[in-house]
Amino acid sequence: MEIPDSGHPRHSLAFCILLPILASLAVNGVIFALRLDSLGRGDAPLGGLLPGTAVGLIWTILFGALGAAWWEVSRHDNPRDARRWLLALLLFCIAYPLYTLGFTSWPMVLFGNIASIPLAAVTAWRVGRISRRAALAPAAVCLWVSVATWLMLRPPALS
Repeated sequence: MEIPDSGHPRHSLAFCILLPILASLAVNGVIFALRLDSLGRGDAPLGGLLPGTAVGLIWTILFGALGAAWWEVSRHDNPRDARRWLLALLLFCIAYPLYTLGFTSWPMVLFGNIASIPLAAVTAWRVGRISRRAALAPAAVCLWVSVATWLMLRPPALS
């Protein structure tokens, strides 16, 4: 059963989308200000296949989608469990540049990616119990991190 919007900012779709986007922009601002957008493998992340700005844009969209998922599950009965999982995934992803030491620690980069995939998958499952539509956001995170991990680990192309 859906709960009507109470008018509280926490229940505003725009607020729920903008808050994680602003957090993403703040993190991306620090990344680019400190020139942490290169992983040292080519001149761009993901082995040079995508510029750092594209990766940042993808994450900004994903953070906004996670915020929309928060809003969607908040409109249903008993959203607490799903919101906890969404918050854990969001915080884990926002903290990624910190625990990877600015993307310079390859073991931590791999740990972050490999840990993000099951975290996003379980989050999608837990959120999907309340709203299939809201589960699309953590599922998209799972897909993106899987693709990004594959791109990072693939052998370099022979010239």
